[in-house]
Amino acid sequence: MKLRTLLCAALVAAVVIGCAPGIKPLDGGSALGCPGASCDVVVYVSGDLAAGTPVVGVNIEELHVPRGNSPQIVWKLQAPGYEFHRDSIAPHTTGPVGSKGTTTQAEWDAQISYVNNTTDRFTVKDMNRASGALFYNVTVYHSSTQRSFKLDPAIVNDF
Repeated sequence: MKLRTLLCAALVAAVVIGCAPGIKPLDGGSALGCPGASCDVVVYVSGDLAAGTPVVGVNIEELHVPRGNSPQIVWKLQAPGYEFHRDSIAPHTTGPVGSKGTTTQAEWDAQISYVNNTTDRFTVKDMNRASGALFYNVTVYHSSTQRSFKLDPAIVNDF
């Protein structure tokens, strides 16, 4: 079942990326435009906790929001045995990692407004008040051990 979920997520990512020509990500990862009122980001976990460290992935590593658009962004966790907590979507405030930069809490709060979250969905409103990249962490928690695992994608406003 886990392999099937991972393969489905990979297929969705390939289709979505193929439908978004011309968008160039900052670091060579997957990118997609968000021209509508709502955009979904699929979050998955590959690997087994017992066999090593699981790896968090998303179908859109860089979400591009056009000037004038203020969408709701919904992260949908498709990883049995893992869950979102209130801090699962938050700015990447520590030092840069590779080509991923840092976003202060104040920069994040000026652009992103928390809407709600459940164990498998996390929703924010991107107010898109200034152009530039917002680097953030996606943190998922193992349901039984509460160990956390992170990934640091980006939202790019007014591209």
